[in-house]
Amino acid sequence: MGYRTIGKTLYFSINLCLVLLLLWSGVHWYTDSESNRCILTRMMSFPEYKEVNVDCQRKCYVGYALYQYREGSRFRYFTKFYNAYFRSGLYNSPVLFITGSQGSFKTVRSLATTVYNFAQYSSSLDYYSVDFNEEPSALSGEIIERQTDFVDKAIDTILGTYANRPNPPEHIVLIGHSVGSVVIFNLLSSRWSITQTKVKLVLSLAGPIYQPVILPDRSMAQIYQRIHNYLDEISNIPNYPLVIISITGGSRDRIVPDLLGNIDQAYPVLNSLSLSTSAIQHVWASCDHRCILWCLQLMLVLNKGLLVHNSLSSDPISRLNVFRNLLITRPLLSYTIHYDHDNYQESNFKLSQTISSDMFWIDKTNQLNSIMNFYVPYNGLLVKFGPFFFNPGQHILILVTNAPDDWLHLCIEVNHTSNKHCDYFVPIPSSFVTWLPDPLTGRSIAAGLITLPMLQKLNVFHSLSLPLTNQDSIDEFKVVFSNLKWYKFILG
Repeated sequence: MGYRTIGKTLYFSINLCLVLLLLWSGVHWYTDSESNRCILTRMMSFPEYKEVNVDCQRKCYVGYALYQYREGSRFRYFTKFYNAYFRSGLYNSPVLFITGSQGSFKTVRSLATTVYNFAQYSSSLDYYSVDFNEEPSALSGEIIERQTDFVDKAIDTILGTYANRPNPPEHIVLIGHSVGSVVIFNLLSSRWSITQTKVKLVLSLAGPIYQPVILPDRSMAQIYQRIHNYLDEISNIPNYPLVIISITGGSRDRIVPDLLGNIDQAYPVLNSLSLSTSAIQHVWASCDHRCILWCLQLMLVLNKGLLVHNSLSSDPISRLNVFRNLLITRPLLSYTIHYDHDNYQESNFKLSQTISSDMFWIDKTNQLNSIMNFYVPYNGLLVKFGPFFFNPGQHILILVTNAPDDWLHLCIEVNHTSNKHCDYFVPIPSSFVTWLPDPLTGRSIAAGLITLPMLQKLNVFHSLSLPLTNQDSIDEFKVVFSNLKWYKFILG
């Protein structure tokens, strides 16, 4: 009898310990998450939301509305700035933001305000947002169906505002947050003609587009089944115009895990890209379910991708590669750099947009395993390294803090004279450079690795050139040379 009592007590104690361990693990998982490394997006002027009347034809839903985002004085300045493009028939590209369950249409402001940082582009973006009266769409498939019907009418209304102008935009970009992404794919799967004619790019932010977080009713299950059938069908159509970018928040998002937004594994041939924010270059930070809408690093890279995307042709592969190059943190690849002298006759420093003839020149030779700091004058600085590759096994690794996009060039000296700087500059392709996160400062570090086997057709190549401008705030860079087949370095 005593042994039986002891056994029951031991059994109860073990189960109690397991339950407490499980509870402790859950609390630890929920509270001890990755620190928030996102920078808060700030508006420079007061946000304004201009209501746009939606032509509902037969029926309208009470409480639903469409708004265009404007930002006070900045909007009026940029409207005046782009008047020349309006007169020539070039207009801003429309973007429609669709909020998630119980979300506010005003959360579009972080996306919309950062587009003003890219004034160098010849066109900009017009942001619109749908107000669903903060309905809990995650709890009902019928609500998603109502919202889908209104978004369909909103798209026609937005594109109709440009119809009376010469060469109006024919497509609209759709951006969805959380269940708002499900609304977008429900729209595309139930109205195929929209994808073919009006929508060619979808951005999903923390959207459970692969599987739902919860399955509240049969209509929700039918929506997801229709979405999967749609994605399966278009993945088998060559050159289908739709490009899908699905971005999830990583470990900080407790509501929509990365798995629910990843469609690349289920549809590998689809023109899509699924990434976590912690893997996106220049972001490298996990975002919770709300933070993904105001993380400045992410907002900047997404708007840049949208602007570059809109300037390309209709080829879906080219448009997808825009986001691959901007978002994916790439390894340093070992391809071969080719130099065609005829194609680079006009790319001397006097005509280059990156390199100005007024820059101050510095020559650095025999700088092995060194860290150099430079003061960048107002007119810019161009640093020339070399000559290199007298030893076939030499590797050149260059690290630069706060580097611009086109930060490394091959220096071509046609006459081989030591008193000249460079006759031509050849930009090094993105395959040979990448970006690394600096965990201490939060900055982006540009990294380039050049070896002799990459330069097979560059008999006139001697040096590397690094253009620095004052506005890029480049204050330090590290150059490492190695004759070994392997090397190890630590960012200091």
